[in-house]
Amino acid sequence: MKPEEKARQRIDALLEAAGWSVQDMSQLNLGASLGVAVREFPLESGFADYLLFVDRKAVGVVEAKPEGTTLSGVAEQSTAYLTGLPANIPHVQLPLPFAYESTGIETFFRAERLRQSILKKAFEGKLVPQDSSDEPASVLLERIQAKKDRKPQKRNRKKKQPRQLELL
Repeated sequence: MKPEEKARQRIDALLEAAGWSVQDMSQLNLGASLGVAVREFPLESGFADYLLFVDRKAVGVVEAKPEGTTLSGVAEQSTAYLTGLPANIPHVQLPLPFAYESTGIETFFRAERLRQSILKKAFEGKLVPQDSSDEPASVLLERIQAKKDRKPQKRNRKKKQPRQLELL
């Protein structure tokens, strides 16, 4: 058995343990369970190892790789699958919101929309409760700039040229 096939067996077991119905494309039945993972699903950008459906709508992909693969290097492939969904496939949004890269031992999860939402809330000051006694960011930036301005500037010194030794 090839290493990627071993990874797929482990991933199948993990998905099933989490309540997913794992199916081959030839036996596709999106009504079999609330969550259905379809193996080797054909997309415009290639074949996704697993296309994930929730309530009959595509929500994400799982890219299977052999154990020992550096999963962060697989993100580009998964991203292509998130945008390569054929037009006739029901989906929650495009690009699909969830990408997983897995060896069956180690799994990376990416949710770009969630990441963007968290960053947006952080910049709006809505990520954590705000303390009215905290100084505004503009005041903090002014203090940092003032501290920089007070630091003595380093002078550019000319480098000394090495002396030439005369040998007799």
